[in-house]
Amino acid sequence: MGLSNRRKRTIRRAVIGTCGLLVIGLVTSWIVAGRLVAPCPRVIGDPPADFPAVSILFTSESGSKIAGWSVPSGDSQGITIRLHGMRGSRLSMLERARLFHSAGDSIVMIDLQAHGESPGNQITIGYCQTIGYCQRYNNPTSADASGLLYSLLAR
Repeated sequence: MGLSNRRKRTIRRAVIGTCGLLVIGLVTSWIVAGRLVAPCPRVIGDPPADFPAVSILFTSESGSKIAGWSVPSGDSQGITIRLHGMRGSRLSMLERARLFHSAGDSIVMIDLQAHGESPGNQITIGYCQTIGYCQRYNNPTSADASGLLYSLLAR
């Protein structure tokens, strides 16, 4: 025996409704994701007068220009790279950078691609910029950069 017409209509409506909800969910996800990775530019300007930073600009592995500040410390054995969170800028790391610099660390603070003064068509998660800095300045290794990427994602 076949299904009754009423049962067939109910199943058809359930399938169409489920497909409709799936399409609505996918479109909503696409829109939200697009807004999350949209560029977040802002003018940062010069470092504060009481912070001994110099402006830096380098090209990442992806070819994007990355803007930042470098704060050398004469007796430092390494560099602390300060990375902001999503949609932030290097200004959000200023107080932490002051703390690390007062402890004797050299500091690098960058605006990730499509953040702050670093141009870009979409926000990335920092891997290309960190590797680009490592290659440009021959300081940390790529393994160190992977740890920094993990740190950025863990926030």
